[in-house]
Formats: sequence, structure tokens, C-alpha cells
Amino acid sequence: MTVLVLLVLFIFMEFVIVSFVVPGYPQVASFPTATLDLLATPTVTLPVVAEATTVPVLGGVSSVTGEAIKDGCIPGQIEWISPKAGDEINANIQLIGTVNVPNLGFYKYEYAQKGEDLWTTIAGGNQPKVKGDIGFWYTDQRPNGDYLLRLVVSDNQNHLFPACVIEVRVNNPNPK
Repeated sequence: MTVLVLLVLFIFMEFVIVSFVVPGYPQVASFPTATLDLLATPTVTLPVVAEATTVPVLGGVSSVTGEAIKDGCIPGQIEWISPKAGDEINANIQLIGTVNVPNLGFYKYEYAQKGEDLWTTIAGGNQPKVKGDIGFWYTDQRPNGDYLLRLVVSDNQNHLFPACVIEVRVNNPNPK
């Protein structure tokens, strides 16, 4: 008899919770999950073809394809202001640049010794910058030589833009 009374009590408590308590709580937004349709016929999706874009350059406007911008520097959107390509730097240098793309997700800046493919991330951010302070690069612990400095930008859909890469020379007075 006790088990039957407890069972009825539990059923009544569940009814009260489901009917009166839970509807009073704020709804949590749920994310839709993908459902696999085993009977669907696969379709072929064609790759996106890069269209010609117009990039402003000194002295006029030049029309180039997205493939032609190999270093990824786009004036007014993704570019290094300081240092410039070919500059000789030493000690601690302030990096100034522009990261101003639609739907910016994040950016990071990295360096590698010229001729190597091992990139070291210095730092990053997620706020647009227009000719603004990107950060610092402490080169006093780096051996003297030629380095590549790149700016990697991603939008909020995690699509990477071509990296803006410049070459600089580190020339510290007291090399480590």
C-alpha cells in the first residue's frame, strides 16, 4: 500500500512540475541540429569562382583578380602601416595597421624567419583597427636577420582572408 501511495504522490508531483513550474521558467534558445536524411539524393555543389575585384592603388584604380593579390594586403582593409616592407627594425617595435573587413571575427599577427615555414603567433584581437595600434613585437630576443611579418584575418564565419605578409630586417645592436 505504501508503494502505491508513493507512486501516486510521484505522479502528482510530476504533473505539477510539468504543468505549472516549468512553463514559468524562461525558455533557453536551442540550436538546431543537423539530421541525416538517408533517402536524400546527393547533389553536386560547384566551387565558388573568385570574381574580379577592384583594389585602389596609388595613382589610380587597378582591377585585379582575387588570385593576383598574393600577399593579401588590401589597402584600407588589411594592411601594415608600420613597419613597412623592407624596413630595418630593432628592439621593441609598435605595430600599426588596418584590420577593417566586413563581419570581422578575429585577427592575429605572426612572424617567421625568412625561408622557414614555422610561424610564431605574437598576439591577436577581435576589434576593427584603422591605422591603429595592433600591438608590439619584442625583437630584442630574436637573432638578427630577415623576417616575415604577417597579419591573418578571419571573418565571423571563420573564413580566412589571404594573409598580409611583409618582409622586415631585424638588426639589434646587441644580438642575442
